[in-house]
Amino acid sequence: MVSIIVLRIFVFKPTIPSMSTKDQITEILLATGRSGMEQVVAFMESSGYFVKPGGGHHKEEGGLAQHCLEVYRIMKSTSLSLPADGIVVSAFFHDLGKVNRRFGRGGHAKRSLLMLDHLGFQLTEDERFAIGHHHDNRNLSAFRSPLRRSLSFADSMSTLQWKLRHSRRKS
Repeated sequence: MVSIIVLRIFVFKPTIPSMSTKDQITEILLATGRSGMEQVVAFMESSGYFVKPGGGHHKEEGGLAQHCLEVYRIMKSTSLSLPADGIVVSAFFHDLGKVNRRFGRGGHAKRSLLMLDHLGFQLTEDERFAIGHHHDNRNLSAFRSPLRRSLSFADSMSTLQWKLRHSRRKS
């Protein structure tokens, strides 16, 4: 029997058009009430998180923040049983290491963790694992975490959506 998997691609538009991406992200992050969140938000502002492009995808100004907002929305709508704070923290901080490629060694996931450690922000073990391994699809032990699986899926879907939107513009 052949199984067909139908994948619905989530296309998310800002739900509050009058609020900027930066304001939406800031409001969501501060609503967690997590200790040290104000310092991380201040770092995001001073480091250019809200204006930097996203790298190989989301290349426009502000693309990094827009990508992370999309990741959050996808995770929130597809991961109903996960802790809300875990979704917020992993979605908005998984690519934090892209704001400064000279901060520490390693890829952007490792830099994200180093930056959060430097800021004194406390992550749960699952949040740390999800952020640090969100691109680790070759290591089967990486699949043990539902939060990591959700983050990896949402990250991939956001990237795919961006590529589809931009491939249509070229044709």
